[in-house]
Amino acid sequence: MTEDWRDAVAPDLTGVPTELGEVLFDDSPQGELAWQIFGGTLRYAAGLVPEIADDIVNVDNAIRWGFNWAHGPFEMLDHLGPQRVIERIRSEGEELPAMLHVLDDSDSNTFYRDGLYLGRDGSMRTMPG
Repeated sequence: MTEDWRDAVAPDLTGVPTELGEVLFDDSPQGELAWQIFGGTLRYAAGLVPEIADDIVNVDNAIRWGFNWAHGPFEMLDHLGPQRVIERIRSEGEELPAMLHVLDDSDSNTFYRDGLYLGRDGSMRTMPG
């Protein structure tokens, strides 16, 4: 290493999906990096109920408000397709976080639907306020 300054060079992302739902499941170094970082974040968030919040709505609100994200992790899981995430976690031999386990055991295939959200008991509940 010379420790000299050099011009920034944009990475060549030719062929790398730009949509989150595709890059997370892409079989590439970029896809693996995205899964390690963002997939880990989603798994972590799915394990926070009821540890730091009573429901998914409050976790989503905390992430959106506290980190200025456009969508909370459960909203993003719905966008990605929670079953794809569940299958990926299982294929890696990992245990499902609490709320992904609740979703998997419920009659729902999403965390949010028509003004309702999935509760810890696996039933859909009316959105607060």
